[in-house]
Amino acid sequence: MGKLARGLTAKRARLERIVRPHSMKPIETLPPMGQHIRKYRKANRWSLSLFAATFGLSKSYLWELENGSLTNPTLEVMVKVAKATDTTLARVATLAAAGLVGSEV
Repeated sequence: MGKLARGLTAKRARLERIVRPHSMKPIETLPPMGQHIRKYRKANRWSLSLFAATFGLSKSYLWELENGSLTNPTLEVMVKVAKATDTTLARVATLAAAGLVGSEV
């Protein structure tokens, strides 16, 4: 194998590590979005009412999200949850999808 081919192979290997990091978990092992919200809210000692009011959600809607009654939130809600829990929209969308795994869509 020539020097150029070895260099391209090394670059490809580095790119594959970036694109497919080993720390990625199967979606089946991720907690649903509602569990993520509740864990964050309780860790920061927010009441359900205060958290909902601060981030523009109704208390009943937030309760349903946390308890898994609502598993298909709108993009607007996912953006609010991402901001509220100090995470990315991509992570929130992945957690929302994790809540759908195994259920009928």
